[in-house]
Amino acid sequence: MKKDLESVKKPSDGSDMGALFMMEGAGSAAIFSTAWSAMKDPDDLITANNLGVALKDMGEFVKALQVLMYADKLKPNIALVLTNMGWVYREMGDPVNARIMFERASVLAPEMPGPQLGLGLIAECQGNHALALKYLRKALAGSNSAIGIMAYQKAKTTQGES
Repeated sequence: MKKDLESVKKPSDGSDMGALFMMEGAGSAAIFSTAWSAMKDPDDLITANNLGVALKDMGEFVKALQVLMYADKLKPNIALVLTNMGWVYREMGDPVNARIMFERASVLAPEMPGPQLGLGLIAECQGNHALALKYLRKALAGSNSAIGIMAYQKAKTTQGES
């Protein structure tokens, strides 16, 4: 995955600030900052990805998916973008497309825990505990980020509500 992103230029300051706002749970500020950055440089893949994630976190799933599809069009087959598309599809209640995105990302970046986590949650929700355990163990064996853990906790909460 790191190799895929090495060819991508550094995001603008607005995108960096947007990522910080997202981690702090300041969704509106994250969207504003990242959208400002996207207006300055609409071809910035990282900014588009971050804007898609911020929109997802604010419950704007259709808009998030549109932005992430745009990011995928800018530079196809980046595991991070595909993984985030998978999370949007999952939040939209579309496990089929979520699984497709997570599987594509997993092939591109087998060391990335996010796609494994997504596949594990989908398998668990479908009652396939053995497959879920396989994916979740693989996700936990890799390096875990705070964002991945937050996504797991949010997904479990959402699953309990539905």
